[in-house]
Amino acid sequence: ELEKEGKINSSIHMLFVFYPIEVVYLNKEKKVVDIKLNLKPWALNYTPKKPAKYFIEFLAGTVGNKIGLNDELEW
Repeated sequence: ELEKEGKINSSIHMLFVFYPIEVVYLNKEKKVVDIKLNLKPWALNYTPKKPAKYFIEFLAGTVGNKIGLNDELEW
């Protein structure tokens, strides 16, 4: 959980990550606001298109069409 919802503070980098991943960004209501697929290792910056409060990282190839924009996730 991030301190506050936003775009810049929910940016991630891939420095020292040695394999591609996928990231699902969620807002404070836990609705999916952006999905980044197949993020490349060692990339400097990935920022969601809309403000996010949470993000979940997955191994590349996991998300596919299982999660979509505006889906509401629970945990």
